[in-house]
Amino acid sequence: MQCATLVPAPTVPVGQSIIPQIDKSKSKSSSISSKSPTDDSIPKNFVLTLFPTTDHDHTVQTNPTFYVQSATNPNSSNDEWVSFTHDQTDGIIKTGSGDLELGEKTKFTRIGGLAIQLTNKTGVDTVAGQLVQADTSANDAVKLTGIDEEECFGVFLDSGIAANAEAWVVISGIADVAMEDNTTATRGNWVRSSITEAGYADATNAAPPSPAAFSHFNEIGNCIETVTTGGIGTHILARCVLHFN
Repeated sequence: MQCATLVPAPTVPVGQSIIPQIDKSKSKSSSISSKSPTDDSIPKNFVLTLFPTTDHDHTVQTNPTFYVQSATNPNSSNDEWVSFTHDQTDGIIKTGSGDLELGEKTKFTRIGGLAIQLTNKTGVDTVAGQLVQADTSANDAVKLTGIDEEECFGVFLDSGIAANAEAWVVISGIADVAMEDNTTATRGNWVRSSITEAGYADATNAAPPSPAAFSHFNEIGNCIETVTTGGIGTHILARCVLHFN
């Protein structure tokens, strides 16, 4: 694979910026002008890295693509990157691992969810997929939903975030949702807040209630993944498209 590697300038005075430069030994820029854009010998992958002599394992791209690597040696972990390209139809931003943060309080998850950051006021560590609602004791904070709750607006993205710490909450798009104890989730089913366990969902209903029914307001979305129960005492995660009434 031909690759133009961008590396930091080797010597930079204190207080000045590090300016990336093309590693000309890999760019083969002198022969590009006479070749077709579809020629794989023309470098289309541009990599900003601290390890210019290491293979970063990116496949040859059809369109010029700019990769920004983390400070981790790609021989240890080669998926810590973000890329930017245009596929002749759309502009595309991707990550090799992790989500895509847009500022301090918003990000897109890798499975297609929109998440915001709010304070965990549940009193315990977060559990991924649990349902949350607005907390009444603090601003910009969430607590677990109650049983048969109508005011759910999101689910925790991660487990293990301590009480009073900032936690990511998926509020739209696709999310892995935690189901009530010992139940199976079925793709295509309507999903609602549990009537037996606070903070959990129920994906056992094939059809939603009438819009006139009060339980219509318990809806949190639609299940798009079938996951079999793990038995008594377990809470499976099932992928759902979130929708709150």
